[in-house]
Amino acid sequence: MNDPDLPGCDFPENLLTSFTKPKRKPGRPKKISDDMLRRNWGEILFTLEQNWALVGWELQQAETPSDLRVALQCIQGINCRCLELLCLECRRETNLPLLQAVRKRFQEVSSSLRVAQADWRKCRESVELAQSTLSMTLDAQKREELRFNCHETEAALAQANKTLNQFQTSWSQLERALRLREAEFAQDQILDFIKSGRYASTPVTFANAMAGLPVITWRQSSSRCARFKDGASRGLTYKQFLIVKEVFKYPTASAQEAVERMKAHLLHAKGKEVEILKALAENWYYLRRAIDTIIQTVHCPEEALPYRIFAEYQRRSECQNSLDILQAQREVITTPAYLRSGA
Repeated sequence: MNDPDLPGCDFPENLLTSFTKPKRKPGRPKKISDDMLRRNWGEILFTLEQNWALVGWELQQAETPSDLRVALQCIQGINCRCLELLCLECRRETNLPLLQAVRKRFQEVSSSLRVAQADWRKCRESVELAQSTLSMTLDAQKREELRFNCHETEAALAQANKTLNQFQTSWSQLERALRLREAEFAQDQILDFIKSGRYASTPVTFANAMAGLPVITWRQSSSRCARFKDGASRGLTYKQFLIVKEVFKYPTASAQEAVERMKAHLLHAKGKEVEILKALAENWYYLRRAIDTIIQTVHCPEEALPYRIFAEYQRRSECQNSLDILQAQREVITTPAYLRSGA
């Protein structure tokens, strides 16, 4: 007989060491460890920086859970639990005490499920032993006694299986309910963070607020993540976006003026900007077309313009056909960094 599908239980490889509890530090225990918080923070920060042009403006303007979900659902291949919860469809509001109550009930059922699993395995082993003993016994009287024992162990296994199925059903229902409650809480928290206006709207501040969700509030998360300065170096993509944002912080009269302004900035880049803008200069064809397309066809607030332009640039540079590649090679801007590369 094979093991049934047992949800939600990852049995440790080493049962002896698994019972060794780590030494607790003085003070109140943390609901989420610093290591887990840092890991979450790093994953969220990377994802937001890579997609900030696509979601940054919409996140800053979000007023409802639906606005928040629509913004983040634009990100392809989300592989972060917190961001997944922020994209999950839900309709109710959840406060922390209610979420904690659902989580406590889920933990209780998970514990009962593990007990039921252990009982099921014990009963299965008893059935296998009784059946094996019966098959090797030749004495008629003993075989009759063993048959009775087999019936008893099989009945116990059937009852254990029934109990296990009941707890599996309860566990699955509570798991779905908990996930929805967590999503509701996380979305409410990020909307509260946005409305608070306490922090500048950047990938780092959003990552700080999101990393601890749904275990702690955004305020607690922001306070603890503020210490992670050592890993807050901005990625190249986000640095490029910031420069595009700086170029277009003032209104432009036309698409041609916008193109010329961006090109002049690339040609006259100095210091640290030279290396950062190298890729934009090499892909000038895609950036130029993105500027033309957005300014001529998209109507949006002036503040949203650099977000739209850079998102369109990313889309075009990632979806190239053979004609695009040929044209891009002809329109490369020869900046000092490009020349030093030996191209």
